[in-house]
Amino acid sequence: MMQVYIDDELVTLTPEDAALWQAAASAALLPDKITRTQGLLALLERDPPITEAQILAFIATIEPEIERERVRILFANPDWRPNDPLWSQHCATFGLTSADVGDLFRHAATL
Repeated sequence: MMQVYIDDELVTLTPEDAALWQAAASAALLPDKITRTQGLLALLERDPPITEAQILAFIATIEPEIERERVRILFANPDWRPNDPLWSQHCATFGLTSADVGDLFRHAATL
């Protein structure tokens, strides 16, 4: 039997409730990284979808050139990390909040 604290009270969970608790806890965790492929696929599943071409077109507009190159390198990286400045500095361009980015990473990790 699994025991957890709920509102400062130790509660013993049934096996079914323990499974639900663990599933919810896992879903809340943000993965350390996802692959670029997972990220691109997750972006395509958004409503509206965000395509790689849209992102590349945006990157081409970034000034100064050194910042553009930094963002291009981060975007091309085979591993994407949710704490990369790419997300915090540029996600709003595509209508994404920091919560949306977290959801995107959690979903991408399942693909």
